[in-house]
Amino acid sequence: MSSPLALQGTPEEIWARWTANVEQWCRFVRDGHDVHWDELHGRALLTACGPVSGLRVLDIGCGEGRCARALAERGALVAGIDVCEAMVEKARTHPDQASQQIDFRVMNAVDVHRHVWPVPFGLVTAPMVLHDMPDPAAALAAAAHVLGTRGRMVLSIPHPAWYVAGGEDYFATACEDHAWDVPQLGEPLSTLRWRRSLEEYAGMVRAAGFVIDDMQEPRATPAQIDKHERLSRAGRVPCALILVLSLANSGR
Repeated sequence: MSSPLALQGTPEEIWARWTANVEQWCRFVRDGHDVHWDELHGRALLTACGPVSGLRVLDIGCGEGRCARALAERGALVAGIDVCEAMVEKARTHPDQASQQIDFRVMNAVDVHRHVWPVPFGLVTAPMVLHDMPDPAAALAAAAHVLGTRGRMVLSIPHPAWYVAGGEDYFATACEDHAWDVPQLGEPLSTLRWRRSLEEYAGMVRAAGFVIDDMQEPRATPAQIDKHERLSRAGRVPCALILVLSLANSGR
């Protein structure tokens, strides 16, 4: 459940919230509690990335590193960035880091174009992170600057329909406090998120110089719902939206 708060969603608020929740988040991710990622939108995003072996990939909002690690397992050369130092430290100290050697850095997504990267990236991923940002338009524009001419961006966001089904105002852009209902954690896990319409996100994508090549709405299958009762609603209403983007001036 979620409830609106009188929050501006400043970078300072975001940093403080994720820093306070780093231990719970790592347990949520690493102990198999995030079944929506594991079974639905995480799997769909990685599939949408296509073959990545040998590809330089920038993972925006890497958190404790799960998407970056999955891409590295597939042979990608990955750099992961996040504003939360505590999350980046968890990513750097994950046991898999000894063999994968992912370049995890503390960095704001809106600043990636200000860093001198060795070569442009062939792929930028942003898994379930744009809705955590006060200025996703700036992050998209920055991502466009670090992509190679034929590069792509693959991102996921909470599907706007997911919130409409809960009674929220689809057209009202708002920063909210989101409490994650995960009894196994034993402690509350709460983060900030923005609710935005699909039209608003599409406008940001176009303004950043991207075109949408593909759009997917992962849906839970009966078998997945039998395995995880928490996915029952995701069999009727899409919980996430996957967008595959390319640069409008790529000369395709």
